[in-house]
Amino acid sequence: MNSTIGTDIGNLNQLTELHLNDNYNKGGNGEVSSYGIYGSIPESIGSLTLLKELRLDNNYVEGTLPPAIGDLQSLEILRLESNNFHGSIKPIANAKNLRYVHLWSNYFSGAISNGIGQLSQVIELFLDDNEFTGSIPSEMGLLSNAKYISLGMNQLEGMIPSTFGMLSSLERLDLQGNRLTGEIPVEIGNIQSLEKVRLEGNQFFGDIPQQVCSLENLNSLSGDCEIAADASITDDNTYWWSCSCCTTCEEQ
Repeated sequence: MNSTIGTDIGNLNQLTELHLNDNYNKGGNGEVSSYGIYGSIPESIGSLTLLKELRLDNNYVEGTLPPAIGDLQSLEILRLESNNFHGSIKPIANAKNLRYVHLWSNYFSGAISNGIGQLSQVIELFLDDNEFTGSIPSEMGLLSNAKYISLGMNQLEGMIPSTFGMLSSLERLDLQGNRLTGEIPVEIGNIQSLEKVRLEGNQFFGDIPQQVCSLENLNSLSGDCEIAADASITDDNTYWWSCSCCTTCEEQ
């Protein structure tokens, strides 16, 4: 399949599910045999007010997210991973019934909108392997139903918000491959449901809090287990990090 999404998609106003996924393919010689769905998402998508599931994953869709995505108040599943989207994800903050948001492996950039905290129903939030910058918004701690948050492989900076301690349903947290700094918040130790955490490839310092190490359900914690003071990383010689309870150590 090689096709665009026409503006007349908005005429299908009784549609509840739209599955156009998995159409990008390569042949045995490694050459692309099908780009699948390409072009951008038309603004007319906002007319599909009954739409609960939108799947365009693994295609060649590009452009920015139209503001009309926020008009889809029935939308629960949004899967746009493995495409060529870029720009801000701010429009999704208005689609307040979203439960599964998979946007990984695109080129989304800029800061993650504070409005992300409005997605109070979200269970999975995958923003990994993009080009997000800036800090992690503290409002993300409001996602009390989230079980899996993945922010890895971006260019995020600053500290992990202490509000993450309010993520009472969280089972997995992926933060690897960013530029995060500071100490791991002791509040992470409040997340009794937490099972797996990835922290490697950042610039944290200090000791991992014992409250995190003591979490009963935590069975996988990966990080850069020990980093000595390194003046090439900071201007002073106080930068160091250790993770005595990490189950997987990444080499520096």
